[in-house]
Amino acid sequence: MEYYKSIILNVPHSSIANYNEGWTGKMNLFNLVKKNTDWHADLIFSSRNPRVIMHKFPFSQLYIDVDWPAETDQFGKGILYTYYFGHKRHLQPIERDYLMGIYRDYMDDICHDLTDESLLITCETFTPSRHKPYDVSISFNDYDGSRPSFDTLDCIAETFRNQGYRTELVQPIPVITPKCLASYRSIRISVSKRKYMDANTLLLNDGFKQVYTTINEVYGNLLRA
Repeated sequence: MEYYKSIILNVPHSSIANYNEGWTGKMNLFNLVKKNTDWHADLIFSSRNPRVIMHKFPFSQLYIDVDWPAETDQFGKGILYTYYFGHKRHLQPIERDYLMGIYRDYMDDICHDLTDESLLITCETFTPSRHKPYDVSISFNDYDGSRPSFDTLDCIAETFRNQGYRTELVQPIPVITPKCLASYRSIRISVSKRKYMDANTLLLNDGFKQVYTTINEVYGNLLRA
């Protein structure tokens, strides 16, 4: 079991700011944004513990997606989307440079808080579906040295399970690990929106308090006294 002196939170997708900038079909774009934004992720993962430091990206993923590891373009998706469910965006080189500057500044801010004794948690939520038969997923990388020990991963998963959440260790996409001098650990925790909010009204439901409390129990178990 590993313990940490600090937990650094990366909340990449909870904002909708600038979501329609440069996109075609703006009148219909919000329906997709509503479904795919990680509403209230900054609230459910927040903590009063001074050793838990949150970085919330202030823009929509349709403006800049800081949950991509490199400036790649796969079918219009990458750090800078150019295609999204039929909507298109054309970016001039000067625009790309400007947006990538924002991306790099955000990653630098995260790196500033990381040490050899930090755990970086990417904080996300998801819309439940038959392809995701769980309430909470925990992801990690096996290829870059950032994975916590399996005892640590099991402790995190068991904390959620003890509160009744179906929890799985999954690896759907790489976990973001900014290039820093520090040799830190990194995971992603994703929580089903159904467990804390109403997807239609976007209002928090009665499950919010339990999700928030459980996540903070996870933090408490991981932080070194």
